[in-house]
Amino acid sequence: MRRRRRTGTRPPRVVHLTTVHPWDDVRIYHKMCRSLSAQGWHVSLVAPVDAVPGDAAVEVVGIPRASGRFARLLKPQVAAWRAVRRLDPDLVHFHDPELLFLGAVLKLQGRAVIYDAHEDIAKQIRGKFWIPRGLRLPLSIVVRCVETVLAFTFDHVVTATAPIRLHFRESRSTVIHNFPSLEEFPADPASSPPRTREFVSYVGGLTEVRGIAELVNAIEHVRSNDVRLALAGKFAPAEFEERVRALPGWKKTAMFGWLGRDEVADLLSRSVLGLVILHPTPNHLESMPIKMFEYMAAGIPSVVSDFEHFRVLGGPNALYVDPLDPNAIADAIDWILANPDAAEQMGARGRQLVEGELNWEVEAERLGDVYRHILGAPHAPSAPQPTSS
Repeated sequence: MRRRRRTGTRPPRVVHLTTVHPWDDVRIYHKMCRSLSAQGWHVSLVAPVDAVPGDAAVEVVGIPRASGRFARLLKPQVAAWRAVRRLDPDLVHFHDPELLFLGAVLKLQGRAVIYDAHEDIAKQIRGKFWIPRGLRLPLSIVVRCVETVLAFTFDHVVTATAPIRLHFRESRSTVIHNFPSLEEFPADPASSPPRTREFVSYVGGLTEVRGIAELVNAIEHVRSNDVRLALAGKFAPAEFEERVRALPGWKKTAMFGWLGRDEVADLLSRSVLGLVILHPTPNHLESMPIKMFEYMAAGIPSVVSDFEHFRVLGGPNALYVDPLDPNAIADAIDWILANPDAAEQMGARGRQLVEGELNWEVEAERLGDVYRHILGAPHAPSAPQPTSS
């Protein structure tokens, strides 16, 4: 299909589209949309939102929030298609595998289309407990085939990790890592005013496969009474939360709930170390644990799952443990608490790596290069865009 021609002199308009992620998703809104807007692109975000935010840095267009796994396959997609048609963008950058067929439709209409593969969806299916075990493998094969075929119709595929990119054409795919933004953390954590380091912290979704029960069990066995486990995120499902709160280690746990970006940085400034204790599911083994890099940006060491891929990513800036063994997790925490000089060196090395290339500012330029290759250079940044629709 021939590309639609822009008329007049307006800058290319791009729409980021999701029917699953919240409007203020870190990768989609805080990193991609805001960075592209700063580079001069006219950016709109179509996402589920109950009330359109009035203080967003880019235009946010709300669509209905899906109420269940299967409901999100149709109704939100119709709303998304209508929103895209009304905005009439030159390029649509979508973030959900549920939108693959809609992406193909938009391409047939002459729009440039980018598919953003956050996860290896085929591997993820193999770890979905709610899918009958006998259906997981054949379903993952079907999904892989559909994803691969439809990806051939798109202008480009952006992936969150290098292993995910292996499933797409090298010439039309780019890895955009979800590294932390240096703006969110002090330029030199060591020179910041001293803070009481009272937590060992985990930031992210509070689910069973993310090792939350193991963390609460581990804190019960940590010898020091000077630190508590900090959990920052939302539990799912409710039954899992009830089970975790009943564990003996909960009395040494501080529950913060979901935190904004500034609040995450503040919590990490009060933390001795960060935790990434993912279970060894197929999707986790080659994932990119963004929280580990955020801990590095905050200048603190990490205790993470002992996966080969994680060892390559974290190097000597973390301790690696069996994610299913609370005693091993507790021993690693105790070691870091007992060796503050070594812990400080681990944190400083991690921060140095983030200041070098493992940061969002580098990735944002690479993302801009993808857009410039497809659409040409944007106009110079203009006045702030409208923030409601």
